Amino acid sequence: MLSPGNKQYQCPAADEVELSIFGPGYGECVVAHIGNNDWLVIDSCLENEAKRAVALEYLERLGVDVASAVRVVVATHWDDDHIVGLADICRASVSAKFVCSAAMTSEQFESILATWRLRSFLPGGSGIDEMDAIIQVLENRGAVSASAQKVLWSSDEPTRVEVRALSPSEAAVAAMIGRFADAAAQASGTPLSRRLPNIVDNHASVVIGLAVGDARALLGSDLQMRSDRHFGWFAIIDAFSGAQRYQTYKVAHHGSSNADHDDIWQKLLQPEPIAAVTPFVRGGTHLPTNDDCDRIRRRTSEAYLTSPARPQRFRDRNPRAERLMRRFSRQLYSVPSRFGHVRLRKKTTSANSNWNVSLFGAATKL
Repeated sequence: MLSPGNKQYQCPAADEVELSIFGPGYGECVVAHIGNNDWLVIDSCLENEAKRAVALEYLERLGVDVASAVRVVVATHWDDDHIVGLADICRASVSAKFVCSAAMTSEQFESILATWRLRSFLPGGSGIDEMDAIIQVLENRGAVSASAQKVLWSSDEPTRVEVRALSPSEAAVAAMIGRFADAAAQASGTPLSRRLPNIVDNHASVVIGLAVGDARALLGSDLQMRSDRHFGWFAIIDAFSGAQRYQTYKVAHHGSSNADHDDIWQKLLQPEPIAAVTPFVRGGTHLPTNDDCDRIRRRTSEAYLTSPARPQRFRDRNPRAERLMRRFSRQLYSVPSRFGHVRLRKKTTSANSNWNVSLFGAATKL
């Protein structure tokens, strides 16, 4: 639950940049104030008690006019834990650009959606339903395709602001489009589903580089490492000029080792950056692991976790219902409901000002 404390809902000043990272255990969202009452929203998850998009809940409690103040809404990729509630954000943010991976604006991605619509009739499942809702909302607005080094939004007054996509690379987009086409062709032989197909190793995720005055933030989405330097993090590292390294980092892929490399920390980030991690708990997968936490702590002493990645055994008040569930399942877990919020703020008009870190809800130092 979002904390009712007054400190959490004090709106940033016009000359403050803010990064708010939310994560409940399944899902994540980044809300950023980029100065002068302009806001950026990246991905979406639901606030546990209100059961609505946490970005809307947070911005409205700050007193922000979402319709006019949100400039950019980004869907980094299509996984359920990143897009649930995103249609509501798009619906409310009438002045915003909607940005998604160039792979998701392709004809092949639309064909895979069409294939799943034709063969699926079961209700529910955020994958297809959420994407269809977003498409309906954007019918007359369109979407902006994100690709490596593309500036998504910028402003020069009163402070220089740049929201830049650092991925996906051209090679990653082409590869993902090919995989969409293959998945659509094979769809007829798979069980009915209302979720988008699970295409692993999603190297078409959108990583954002944010610059507001002298403040720099690297927002890592779920992009992973690959040995081929045309893909994943190596493509970003090789394209980076190194002029101004990032001071803060939303750690990629929930802190997993498959999205980490020495060069991310040594070439893209300043020494001792502030790092924020969102957990992922589903079935037998719990991220970050203890080894992941140890590795990140070795990278920086300023690392924070929005919520502990601790699964809970499933319990039902009705013993008969619980016995029935256990009869048809090998293991049952409840997704942790403790919601956390890591907030970073920095003055953009004071030379060399420091980032201030505030923790709310279940958020903790790693």
